[in-house]
Amino acid sequence: MDHGLKIVVWNVCGLNTHAWRHAIRTLLDTTGASIVCLQETKLELLCSSIVPDTLGSEFDDYTYLLAQGTRG
Repeated sequence: MDHGLKIVVWNVCGLNTHAWRHAIRTLLDTTGASIVCLQETKLELLCSSIVPDTLGSEFDDYTYLLAQGTRG
C-alpha cells in the first residue's frame, strides 16, 4: 500500500558548506521527500537560514538535537 510518504535519511558528515546543502536540496527536489532525517551535520549552531537553504521552504516544521553530550 503506497501512501505517497517518502523518507530520506542521510549521514551527512557536515552541513557547513554550501555544496553539501545544495546536494541535499537537489536530492529532496528530485525525490519529493516528506520526512528528512539528517545525522552528523557537524553544526555547532543551527541558525534559522540553514534549514530553508538546505531543505526548502516547505520544510518549516523541524526539530534538532545538539551534539553536546551525545558522544560515547
